[in-house]
Amino acid sequence: MTCASKASGSSRSIERAMSNLSVPTLCFTCGLVVENTPRLNRLTNGEVCPACRDRLLDLLPAPLPTRPFEVRVDEEHPVKH
Repeated sequence: MTCASKASGSSRSIERAMSNLSVPTLCFTCGLVVENTPRLNRLTNGEVCPACRDRLLDLLPAPLPTRPFEVRVDEEHPVKH
């Protein structure tokens, strides 16, 4: 067996071992696991984690349909920067 075949065999076994390790994603705010199905995690004081709440709200569809809006420019009163 050559050094190259030993190296490729060991790298494959390392890749297999690494694929078997599943490290869960943690929320930075509450430190609890973020699952595929969104849920409201709670902080140690019992309140809903704001980061988990925002993550859940971002996944929900808009409650009202959006409609295009017009941008009007008021030439009499220009905005000063």
